[in-house]
Amino acid sequence: MPATDYQGSSSTHSHPSPFSSFGRSLLSLRRDSPAAAAGASPAMASGEEADLEAFQRHAHHLPAAPPRAAFPWAPPLLALQERLTEEGKRKDRRNSCGLLKEIHALEKCTQRLAEAIDAAPVPLSGEREAEVREAAAELAAVCAAMRAGLEPLERQVREVFHRIVRSRMEGLDSPMLNAD
Repeated sequence: MPATDYQGSSSTHSHPSPFSSFGRSLLSLRRDSPAAAAGASPAMASGEEADLEAFQRHAHHLPAAPPRAAFPWAPPLLALQERLTEEGKRKDRRNSCGLLKEIHALEKCTQRLAEAIDAAPVPLSGEREAEVREAAAELAAVCAAMRAGLEPLERQVREVFHRIVRSRMEGLDSPMLNAD
């Protein structure tokens, strides 16, 4: 029995599956693909289709993911994330605050290393090998700088957390609450 089959449930449900249109669109895409048109492995395609349909039959009861802003704390965090992203993308402010400089350098180094690896033939020549090693060393230096910048920040966040916990404990232990 495939792993997607569930014993004890019927194949017909009174509720339509929220994934039914999604699954159908995937199935239609797969049927329209060149591999399906060429007749490549019809047994495998029907097995995958059966697994997908079994998943659709049994996954209708799963709750949908809440929208990103459904929680009371989400809007401020999403706004902060958007502001940080916008701030990081601005050219004039790229090197001005905190770890944004390191994040930008990390992205640049990662892209440079990926390009060096992709452009290199499988047996690396001396020049390509030196280029890849240089890009890897630059990425390692940026990672070390980020680690050095994050460690003090982690300590400060931990200290603030402990202060909050202590103040809440003191508030719970206060005589005003215990006067009852």
